[in-house]
Amino acid sequence: MKPINLYAFFKAAFLAEKELQVYEKLNSNRNNDIKIKNREIQTLDKLISIISSDIDYKYWDGFYYSFFIPQISKEFDLLKLGSDRILNIELKSDYTSYEKILNQLIRNQYYLSHLNKEIIEIVFVGSENKFYKLADCQLYEILACNVVQEIKSINEFYND
Repeated sequence: MKPINLYAFFKAAFLAEKELQVYEKLNSNRNNDIKIKNREIQTLDKLISIISSDIDYKYWDGFYYSFFIPQISKEFDLLKLGSDRILNIELKSDYTSYEKILNQLIRNQYYLSHLNKEIIEIVFVGSENKFYKLADCQLYEILACNVVQEIKSINEFYND
């Protein structure tokens, strides 16, 4: 699987569901089909709309959309693997409990820790247009400009 330009993928979201799945599969070189959920695309639309004016097109490169690890049945919504950092952004259409989000991010951090890189865990809650970051095993609300900084901080990314 190859990373995609997330902004280009977002712009292609006007396509019908099947066409969008084909577009994603061709761009990511994914072996299997994935189910692209309409609510997830709407949440992604909100996320990109909030931060796209503050970030150049090139920084949207290098994202893995719906990255799945079959051995542990784990999916990461948006993952960007840098040379020394990993950015994971989870998309939530609606706010779920603090504990559920916290537990998910802590599990994600455990799975990603085997790559021996700094891990940045962010959740975007579309119904609130808010971002939360995991730090010291707690969730903290952060501003969109902080998310932009995290995305820009990964300028060299894994692209295979």
